[in-house]
Amino acid sequence: MAAPQRVPKLSKARQLVQQLHETSKYIKPIPYEQRKQVFLPEHVITLVRTPWLPPRFASFWVPLTFNKLDLKDYLKRVYDVDVLNIRSYVQQQIPTRILRNGKAYGPWRRPQSLKRMTVELKDPFVWPAEPEDFTPWEKETFYGAKERQDKSQEAQKPDAILAEPKEKRESLEAQIKALKETVANEGVVAEGEGEGEGEGKTAAAVPIVPEWTPTWKALGLNFDRPVLGRKITSSPQPPQPPPLSTSTSQQSEEASKGR
Repeated sequence: MAAPQRVPKLSKARQLVQQLHETSKYIKPIPYEQRKQVFLPEHVITLVRTPWLPPRFASFWVPLTFNKLDLKDYLKRVYDVDVLNIRSYVQQQIPTRILRNGKAYGPWRRPQSLKRMTVELKDPFVWPAEPEDFTPWEKETFYGAKERQDKSQEAQKPDAILAEPKEKRESLEAQIKALKETVANEGVVAEGEGEGEGEGKTAAAVPIVPEWTPTWKALGLNFDRPVLGRKITSSPQPPQPPPLSTSTSQQSEEASKGR
């Protein structure tokens, strides 16, 4: 009795190729126009708001690998927009030392260039008006969170302790202005109405904030330096000794004559 022959084991790729060869004779060729193909593009095309251009012109940021025929075919197939002319140019970026993450510095480099295309449309296109209410997009929440994040990052820097207290100064300045306006509007004395009928009006004194002056000016000091050629506007008078009485002056004169 003959021993059974051993069939070699095929790999998965080899099995798939063999199945395709076996079933290819039963598959009819389909024309290109009737094929259902789905393409998932990886490029990004950005339409730029250009109010300075006429209505028949539109501008796009496109990938560097894009050419004029690609953009024309894209607009026609996706948006059914006819294009008459296309102009394109590559805009170089400014050399910088900032890294791509924007958090540190490194060697000098030139960022990747940008490609811009301006097309002339067959039919005019007008941008819609800009929205005035951004509540549906939560603009205030987004920018508020971004501002708080920037402040926290600035506070964590090593030189943050040396930064000037800008917010505190602005707050004090606003309080001083508000207080001055209140004093100017209400005056030194504010009249109030009494309770009940027949009672006169009472007066409440409003404190007046004196204008701030440096200490050396309030004390009458002078820091001019005549050696440096600075003009002395005012110089403090040295303290004078107290005047002597008549009896004391006569005694001193007699003592001098006796000598």
